[in-house]
This record gives sequence, structure tokens and C-alpha cells, in this order.
Amino acid sequence: MKKEAIDYISTEIEYERPYFVFPDLNSPEGNPMEYFKMAQATLQENGFKKESKELGDLRFSKYSDHFDIINRYLNFSHSKVVTEDEEYIHIKIKKSSKLTTQPRVFYEKSEEDIKDLIEQNHDFSLTNCYNRNHLHYLNDAKAIKLLLEENKNQQWFDLFDLDNFNSTLLHGKNLESFTVILTAMYEESPAMTKVFLYGENCFSKNAFGDFLKDCDSIFSPKQNMPQQKTIDDITKVISIIGKIDPQKRDELLNAFVTVEEKNPSFKDANLKQTIFRTTLESELSNEKTNNKKLKI
Repeated sequence: MKKEAIDYISTEIEYERPYFVFPDLNSPEGNPMEYFKMAQATLQENGFKKESKELGDLRFSKYSDHFDIINRYLNFSHSKVVTEDEEYIHIKIKKSSKLTTQPRVFYEKSEEDIKDLIEQNHDFSLTNCYNRNHLHYLNDAKAIKLLLEENKNQQWFDLFDLDNFNSTLLHGKNLESFTVILTAMYEESPAMTKVFLYGENCFSKNAFGDFLKDCDSIFSPKQNMPQQKTIDDITKVISIIGKIDPQKRDELLNAFVTVEEKNPSFKDANLKQTIFRTTLESELSNEKTNNKKLKI
């Protein structure tokens, strides 16, 4: 009997998500490049741009994992055949209990947008079908800082979400936003921050790995010396890592010796000394009662 995409699913998903008609695996559309493209387009059509990008980044995973991965984002099990006779094929489709399109309010992403929503007494506890709240879709550092500050009083959402699909709010953020959220997490719970920094999501990815990728890009041999704001954000992250994992901080700092060796322009700009000094200043400013020296 010919196998369909649904036959390769090994993980049961409980939450609602948009429907997707998976193509016949033996058809021209049944190759990975095509069905990932179709799945991404379906997410886009339902307003899930972030999820579409996430799915696209996973398209080079093992073939055997493709169906479980897409099933996390889209429901293609709704057309399961229940019974079949000579004249009819009977299928069962479950009614959706939650909206499977992106709430329009999540398109409001600037600092001014968030300020207006707060003034309108908007309920930021609202989540979409993936159980993701407004914070998941913000990339503007000022907007994030404003929402996090207001959330301290309103308690709309928990900063630490142990859902291993969403994994952590640190994923998918630019460096500046990553720094803001990581700082807020550390202030709330250093122990949980370590869990969220190193803990892997259901796709074996974690926030620390994302941070290393950002650093690899910023300090690649072909790059020029980054702006001071970028240096400041990186050292803030390294400083927080130092508080929860001193050994890892020291490894990161010592790695800049190799970075300078691969890019003479970084050495000419005293990158290593700049990173060390700025990290030390960040640690001292945040630890007024415990001025630890860096082990370098």
C-alpha cells in the first residue's frame, strides 16, 4: 500500500494549527524543496511570517524528520481515512476550537504600537494557536523593554515558558533584543535563565547556539570592527553567562585570541582588550556587592 505523509508522523500534536494539504509524495510536488515551499506559503497565507521562516530554516533536516517538523506547524492529519467502501471514502475532520490565523494585533510591533495598546488596556495574555504571545513577535528592543516592564505589574505572561516547541523567547531574536530579554530573565531567576540558555527545543536548537552563530557572523575574518553598540550587547550577554556559568564565559573571552589571529584588523583595533574591558565593566556595574575578577 502506498504511504502518505501522514503515515510518517511519530509525534502527536494537541494544539490547533492551520490545515495543510500535503501533496502526494510520488508527485512532482512530493519532493522536499516543493512541499516545504508549499508549507511555508500556507503559513504566510495565515499570517505566520515568523513561523514560515522557522520552518524554512528546518528544511535541510533529515528526510525522516520532515513530516514531524511540518506537523508541528501545520495540520495535515485532518484527512485521515476512517472507512472506505466501493463508492465512498469517509474521512474525519476535527472542528477547530481556536483561531488558526495570526491575530492582527500581533502585527503591532513598534514601541509606539505597544505604548498605544497599553494605554488602550489591551490584554497581552492573548496567545495564538501555537500558544505564543505578543512578545514572541517583537524584535524592537525598546518595544520589548516597555512590554516587559509593564508585565511586571500586570503579569500577563510568564517569561519562562517550558513549552519545548516554543522553547524560549530567546530564540529568533536579534542581538539587541536577545540582550534585553536575557537580562530580564536573569533578574527574575538566574537558575531558570541557565535552563533557557542551554536547554534545547524540540528541534535540538538552543539560545546559546543562536548567540554563537551571531558572534561567528559578526566576527568572521571578512568583517570590519563592529560598532560599539554591538560590542556592548555582546559583552552584556557574556557578563550574564559569567554569572551563571563562569567557565563558559572564560572560554568565550579566550576565543577572541583566535578571532584576532584570523583577522588582523580586529587585532589592530584591540578587539580582545575591548571585549575583556567592557565585559569586566559590565560585571562590576551589575555586581556592586560582589566584584569578582575575570579568570583570564
